[in-house]
Amino acid sequence: MDNVLTADEWLARIGESIRALRLALDGGTSIEALAQQASVSTTALKNLESGRGATLTTLVRVLRALGREGWIN
Repeated sequence: MDNVLTADEWLARIGESIRALRLALDGGTSIEALAQQASVSTTALKNLESGRGATLTTLVRVLRALGREGWIN
C-alpha cells in the first residue's frame, strides 16, 4: 500500500489547504476574522491550519465560513 498517508500527514495537508483558502479569500483574511466568522476560537483555527488537529465541528464551521462546504466531498 504505497502512497498511504498517515493521520498526521492528512492533518498537515488539510491544514495547509485551509490556510491557503483563508489567504486567498478577499486578498487574505486574518485568522482572527475567519475564526470569528466561523464561530470557532483562534486557537482552534490555528491548530487546524498547523496540522495539530481539530474537531470535525471546527473543520465544518471553517469550511462553511470559507464557502467551501462541498470541499469535503
